[in-house]
Amino acid sequence: MEWHIITGSKGGVGKTLLALLLSARTLEEDRGSTLVLDLNSMNADFSRLLFYQKEVGESISISIPAQERKNEQIVLQKTFSLDKKGNPYFYVVGWPLNPFRMYDPSLFAKLLATLKNAAADFEGRLDIPPLET
Repeated sequence: MEWHIITGSKGGVGKTLLALLLSARTLEEDRGSTLVLDLNSMNADFSRLLFYQKEVGESISISIPAQERKNEQIVLQKTFSLDKKGNPYFYVVGWPLNPFRMYDPSLFAKLLATLKNAAADFEGRLDIPPLET
Protein backbone atom coordinates (compact mmCIF):
# COMPACT_ATOMS: atom_id res chain seq x y z
CA MET A 1 0.00 0.00 0.00
CA GLU A 2 1.47 3.37 -0.95
CA TRP A 3 1.27 6.10 1.66
CA HIS A 4 1.68 9.79 0.87
CA ILE A 5 1.67 12.08 3.89
CA ILE A 6 1.53 15.84 3.40
CA THR A 7 1.90 17.96 6.50
CA GLY A 8 3.12 21.34 7.66
CA SER A 9 2.06 24.09 10.04
CA LYS A 10 2.39 26.99 7.58
CA GLY A 11 -0.74 27.88 5.63
CA GLY A 12 -0.84 28.90 1.99
CA VAL A 13 2.17 26.90 0.81
CA GLY A 14 0.32 24.47 -1.45
CA LYS A 15 -0.38 21.39 0.70
CA THR A 16 -3.99 21.13 -0.52
CA LEU A 17 -2.97 21.63 -4.16
CA LEU A 18 -0.23 19.00 -3.86
CA ALA A 19 -2.66 16.55 -2.26
CA LEU A 20 -5.24 17.14 -5.01
CA LEU A 21 -2.66 16.64 -7.77
CA LEU A 22 -1.29 13.51 -6.13
CA SER A 23 -4.81 12.12 -5.73
CA ALA A 24 -5.66 12.88 -9.36
CA ARG A 25 -2.49 11.14 -10.54
CA THR A 26 -3.23 8.09 -8.40
CA LEU A 27 -6.79 7.87 -9.72
CA GLU A 28 -5.60 8.13 -13.32
CA GLU A 29 -3.16 5.26 -12.80
CA ASP A 30 -6.11 3.13 -11.59
CA ARG A 31 -4.13 0.65 -9.51
CA GLY A 32 -6.82 -0.52 -7.12
CA SER A 33 -8.69 1.67 -4.66
CA THR A 34 -7.58 4.99 -3.26
CA LEU A 35 -8.21 6.23 0.28
CA VAL A 36 -7.69 9.94 0.98
CA LEU A 37 -7.73 11.16 4.60
CA ASP A 38 -8.11 14.82 5.53
CA LEU A 39 -7.11 14.99 9.20
CA ASN A 40 -7.46 18.78 9.31
CA SER A 41 -11.22 18.87 9.75
CA MET A 42 -11.21 22.49 10.90
CA ASN A 43 -10.03 23.54 7.42
CA ALA A 44 -11.43 20.72 5.31
CA ASP A 45 -10.91 22.29 1.88
CA PHE A 46 -9.52 19.03 0.57
CA SER A 47 -12.52 16.93 1.61
CA ARG A 48 -15.02 19.48 0.36
CA LEU A 49 -13.30 19.72 -3.03
CA LEU A 50 -13.14 15.96 -3.46
CA PHE A 51 -16.68 14.90 -2.72
CA TYR A 52 -18.95 17.92 -3.05
CA GLN A 53 -22.35 16.56 -4.21
CA LYS A 54 -20.76 13.27 -5.32
CA GLU A 55 -21.40 10.97 -2.38
CA VAL A 56 -22.06 7.33 -3.31
CA GLY A 57 -24.07 5.37 -0.73
CA GLU A 58 -23.95 5.84 3.01
CA SER A 59 -20.82 6.86 4.88
CA ILE A 60 -19.33 4.53 7.48
CA SER A 61 -17.04 5.15 10.44
CA ILE A 62 -14.15 3.26 11.94
CA SER A 63 -12.54 3.65 15.34
CA ILE A 64 -9.02 4.99 15.52
CA PRO A 65 -6.71 5.11 18.54
CA ALA A 66 -6.80 8.21 20.73
CA GLN A 67 -5.44 9.34 24.10
CA GLU A 68 -7.28 8.60 27.35
CA ARG A 69 -8.17 5.12 26.04
CA LYS A 70 -11.06 6.63 24.12
CA ASN A 71 -11.52 5.87 20.47
CA GLU A 72 -12.10 8.57 17.93
CA GLN A 73 -13.99 7.95 14.73
CA ILE A 74 -12.94 8.51 11.14
CA VAL A 75 -15.84 8.86 8.70
CA LEU A 76 -15.30 7.21 5.31
CA GLN A 77 -17.37 8.22 2.29
CA LYS A 78 -17.25 6.66 -1.16
CA THR A 79 -17.16 9.22 -3.96
CA PHE A 80 -16.01 9.55 -7.55
CA SER A 81 -14.37 11.69 -10.20
CA LEU A 82 -14.95 11.42 -13.94
CA ASP A 83 -12.26 10.76 -16.53
CA LYS A 84 -12.12 12.44 -19.95
CA LYS A 85 -14.62 9.93 -21.34
CA GLY A 86 -17.07 10.41 -18.48
CA ASN A 87 -16.22 7.11 -16.75
CA PRO A 88 -16.17 7.27 -12.94
CA TYR A 89 -13.10 6.67 -10.80
CA PHE A 90 -14.36 5.60 -7.38
CA TYR A 91 -12.36 6.38 -4.26
CA VAL A 92 -12.89 6.99 -0.54
CA VAL A 93 -12.47 10.24 1.40
CA GLY A 94 -12.09 10.16 5.18
CA TRP A 95 -12.18 12.82 7.88
CA PRO A 96 -12.46 12.94 11.70
CA LEU A 97 -15.99 12.74 13.07
CA ASN A 98 -15.17 15.36 15.72
CA PRO A 99 -13.79 18.41 13.88
CA PHE A 100 -12.82 20.17 17.11
CA ARG A 101 -10.51 17.52 18.51
CA MET A 102 -6.89 17.72 17.40
CA TYR A 103 -5.42 14.35 16.53
CA ASP A 104 -2.39 13.47 18.66
CA PRO A 105 0.64 13.18 16.33
CA SER A 106 2.27 10.61 18.63
CA LEU A 107 -0.51 8.18 17.65
CA PHE A 108 0.00 8.58 13.90
CA ALA A 109 1.79 5.23 13.45
CA LYS A 110 -1.08 3.50 15.28
CA LEU A 111 -3.54 5.30 13.00
CA LEU A 112 -1.78 3.93 9.91
CA ALA A 113 -1.73 0.40 11.36
CA THR A 114 -5.42 0.65 12.28
CA LEU A 115 -6.34 1.75 8.76
CA LYS A 116 -4.31 -1.05 7.19
CA ASN A 117 -5.87 -3.66 9.49
CA ALA A 118 -9.41 -2.33 8.88
CA ALA A 119 -9.00 -2.09 5.09
CA ALA A 120 -10.60 -5.44 4.23
CA ASP A 121 -13.66 -4.59 6.33
CA PHE A 122 -14.31 -1.13 4.93
CA GLU A 123 -13.51 -2.23 1.36
CA GLY A 124 -16.43 -4.64 1.62
CA ARG A 125 -18.75 -2.20 3.36
CA LEU A 126 -18.06 0.53 0.77
CA ASP A 127 -18.01 -1.87 -2.18
CA ILE A 128 -14.60 -0.82 -3.49
CA PRO A 129 -11.78 -2.93 -4.95
CA PRO A 130 -9.01 -3.83 -2.51
CA LEU A 131 -6.56 -1.12 -1.60
CA GLU A 132 -3.06 -1.78 -2.85
CA THR A 133 -1.05 -3.89 -0.43
